[in-house]
Amino acid sequence: MNTSKTARLLGLILGVCICALAGAPPDLVTFVADRPGHDFRYGVGADRLRSLGYIGGGSATVREHYTDADDPKQLVEIDRMLTQGNDALRAGRADEAADVYKAIIAKRPDTEDAYRKLALIYWRQQRPRLAVETLEAALRAGITQSEVRIKLGQYLAESGQAEKAIELLSATAGNDPDAIMGLGNAYMLAGRNAGAIRTFTRLLQIDPGNGLAWENLGTTQLQAKDVKGAETSLRRAIQIDPSLSGAYTALGVVLAQTGRRDEAIAAWKRALELDPSDENAAFNLKRVGPGTGR
Repeated sequence: MNTSKTARLLGLILGVCICALAGAPPDLVTFVADRPGHDFRYGVGADRLRSLGYIGGGSATVREHYTDADDPKQLVEIDRMLTQGNDALRAGRADEAADVYKAIIAKRPDTEDAYRKLALIYWRQQRPRLAVETLEAALRAGITQSEVRIKLGQYLAESGQAEKAIELLSATAGNDPDAIMGLGNAYMLAGRNAGAIRTFTRLLQIDPGNGLAWENLGTTQLQAKDVKGAETSLRRAIQIDPSLSGAYTALGVVLAQTGRRDEAIAAWKRALELDPSDENAAFNLKRVGPGTGR
């Protein structure tokens, strides 16, 4: 264990506990920017305390009363286990990491990071049912962090349960751009173009510089046969973020449908330059004739 990191974690936790004992709000503990050049691996800050339930805005609500499970020594052990699991995951030892995250959840069921990472492992292993069940268990355990709901919505939508994702995210998205994006994607996967267009338009009112939102809006408009609107949105997406290969792919379809074959070919070739794995762009190039593929 890194003793410097452990000491920092204990110091931060004890500071919050002192506030609680004095009847003062834990938010009196202030987090400041790290000094230049400091190795982030040895730092502990607000995110870790949030994940352990000591301050608000994270995975668990701030506790009014602390129990033996909130003993700083116990929480340092949870932090050590999270580091162990994360190291195993980064090293490609997914099964080992999964076992660690399961042990954390059994030991402290409100540790948001453990649920989210475990669900990610299941998703990467093409076990969507277990990924969904893991995040649903997190919600039942009282996890409140929005990222869990957003990720659950994504997994539901991409595993054939788009309507369930819409129900989940519609009730909780609020003005969170990531949640609204997830909701729009769920509408797209459900084939509900009007809902998707409405949702992406709402997102762009909040964040007009979101290139991916413009791409998704344009793609949905194309599906809804609004070719003119789609072209406007897709060109706006590319103007904001020229690295969006999907925007070039969809724009190529718009150009092909409006008789601009050479421009369409150029758009699909650009998409493949940005993302050689773009199967849609590759298929479209092959379809328009010989000599246009990679």
